[in-house]
Amino acid sequence: MGDTMLYQNLVEIAEDYLGPSGNRFIERLAQSHCGKSPQQITKKDIPELSRWAQVSAAVLTDNAALVTEFSNRLLKLANKRSLNGKA
Repeated sequence: MGDTMLYQNLVEIAEDYLGPSGNRFIERLAQSHCGKSPQQITKKDIPELSRWAQVSAAVLTDNAALVTEFSNRLLKLANKRSLNGKA
């Protein structure tokens, strides 16, 4: 079963880079590349989402550092013990 807090965290990060489109971006990655609804995403799905976010973001910008930062921030969620802002 997925985690609504995880999905919200993914969207918040995506919105930092893509603005209001961040929600739709994560939704599409979840559906297209993980075959799941966004609310079904688990920490195990994050490496795949991160890879696709990196590929997709690289199409939108030439700023490689920004693309890597975005991808790495998503990956960090997979290793976080708590997603409510506490380690």
